[in-house]
Amino acid sequence: MASKRGQGEGNIRKRKDGKWEARYTIGKDENGKQIRKSIYGKSRQEVSQRLTKVLNEINSGIFVEPTKITLNIWLSTWLKEYKKPSIKPKTYDSYVHTIDYFIRPVIGHIVLKDLRPDHIQTMLNALKDRMPVRSEQAVAKLEEELRGTNTPTVKKAIKEEIQKHKLNKVSSRTVEYVYIILNGALKQALKNNLVVRNSCEAVSLPKAKDKKEIKVLTTEEQRKFIETIKGHRLEAAFLLNISTGVRVGELLGLTWNNVNFNEGTIKIIQTVGRVKNQETGRSSLQFDTPKTEKSKRVIPLLPQVITALEKHKTLQQEHMTTIGEGYAPYNLVFCTELGNPIDPKNYDRSFKGILKNAEMDDINLHALRHTFATRGLENGIEMKVMQELLGHSSMLLTADIYSHVLPDHKRKAMDKLKNIF
Repeated sequence: MASKRGQGEGNIRKRKDGKWEARYTIGKDENGKQIRKSIYGKSRQEVSQRLTKVLNEINSGIFVEPTKITLNIWLSTWLKEYKKPSIKPKTYDSYVHTIDYFIRPVIGHIVLKDLRPDHIQTMLNALKDRMPVRSEQAVAKLEEELRGTNTPTVKKAIKEEIQKHKLNKVSSRTVEYVYIILNGALKQALKNNLVVRNSCEAVSLPKAKDKKEIKVLTTEEQRKFIETIKGHRLEAAFLLNISTGVRVGELLGLTWNNVNFNEGTIKIIQTVGRVKNQETGRSSLQFDTPKTEKSKRVIPLLPQVITALEKHKTLQQEHMTTIGEGYAPYNLVFCTELGNPIDPKNYDRSFKGILKNAEMDDINLHALRHTFATRGLENGIEMKVMQELLGHSSMLLTADIYSHVLPDHKRKAMDKLKNIF
């Protein structure tokens, strides 16, 4: 039997099992029926205090119904209902990977309403401590050894070492990305009244370590690279890569429809990349639009690049005639023997092979893009023009990445001042 309700207490009663229950209303459902919830406790005083707090929050408009929704559950809902319909498949794939690898194992088990800023801060600080644990030179050496051995046990040991590095290494950008994703999820949770505040707002991003210096080919390395690619099946691709600064996905997604020989330009409107299907766990190559609107652009070509593309097209058409109907209809400029998209990983393998043949240090494929930008800025291309050529979202981004100048260029600049002092 329910006891008499005290002023401002709501409906409080003692249950048959000895526990106390306080009932309250949080609104009406779609049919106009009142939604009733309960609070349980060991004493009347306990449930009365908790009920008073709930009623005050309801009246203040900040009430969040206590639930058993964990951060893991909410992240799954947020990804499926709010992010998947609004972002590119490859971006969605990166969201899932970041959440599954960095967030869920650490704080995913915490009930959403109980998530505190210190939980997030501790997670981010721990990630910062993992930047980086092994030098890139050491990994490059391991990869070189891997390519040079045929012994299964040795191969396995080297692969495990490389994998261990990849699992432990975390860049400052990764830490920032974890924060951005979690912050977005909690912002939506706040809008949905699942939490009373976004705990990310009280978190300080760990200070990033010194920015890693980007790798740029010297003029001598550049000459050696261009000399080595002559006669390679993808000679025109690598030449276009280093002479325009296009991203790999943009290069491999380029079609002949977007090559204008009369005007000497290419138009970037499509990319290709490997995207993981979250339901099957398998990945496949997919075409997509460029990452931003600024990435859609027209790039002028150098005369020698136009000549290389014309030669490449002639050879490709001869090959298509030989293959016949079995040739894929994608009309790609750079493709497999059967006309299908080239996997970016295979393109990278070809690049590594060229470096080895040229007896050059192992570098990232992105160095070709950096080399183009550096040579252009060294030779007077304005920052705004370079931003447009590279497809950066802002000139500030371009200036931040390419604030460096090669040592020999610095010396030339200083030599101009020698008669001033």
